[in-house]
Amino acid sequence: MAFTCWHIWKAQCKAVFNHQNPSPPQTIHVITCASTTFRKAKELISVQPSPSMENQRRMIPWSPPPSQMIKVNVDASWKLKSNEGYLGIVIRDSQGRCKSMERKKVHASNALMAEAKAVLQGCLSARQRNYPCIIVEFDSRQVISALNEGKENCSWENFPNDMRIVDVEKSFQICKWSWVPRSANEASNFIATYVGTEMSEECRMDRPPSSLVRILNKDGSPCPPS
Repeated sequence: MAFTCWHIWKAQCKAVFNHQNPSPPQTIHVITCASTTFRKAKELISVQPSPSMENQRRMIPWSPPPSQMIKVNVDASWKLKSNEGYLGIVIRDSQGRCKSMERKKVHASNALMAEAKAVLQGCLSARQRNYPCIIVEFDSRQVISALNEGKENCSWENFPNDMRIVDVEKSFQICKWSWVPRSANEASNFIATYVGTEMSEECRMDRPPSSLVRILNKDGSPCPPS
């Protein structure tokens, strides 16, 4: 009704003030198009998730892997000025127990390259520990898309790293890539972005530093007293 009244009034104004002959068919067409556009826009809005649903999606917690599997969570930080970053790697079993934590400094020309190097290092660390079946979790959609779709979705800069990851993948009986939101990848993100004295630029830890215990406890991972 609102569109009908508006466009009829607008046509009358054109006839009175601009001396244009009114065209009922054209007015009807404009009213129909406006109504259809409004209805489609309203349908799109109605299917969008509510803020509460988005918050729940963002707050998905870390979960342990199935029995006999090892989960490798990886993340990376990167600084444009220095083209350097840090990798964070956390390896846990199906009981949520930490098997290894690692922090490593790397050179990378972009953030995506740093993320790919984190995946590669996570796989190398798992292979070094002779784990046959792993799930590698990270929060970079671009890296996981490149690994799943192959050369077609891989940038030339990251191609060597992606190919190395694919090559290392063959070392495992089972190797799965899994995208997770940041809330399920907090431990590795903490190690990659940490600034402080408990962790050096490059280190491998079997025991979590006290600053990481809170996140691991939230994830449900048993931790020794800090």
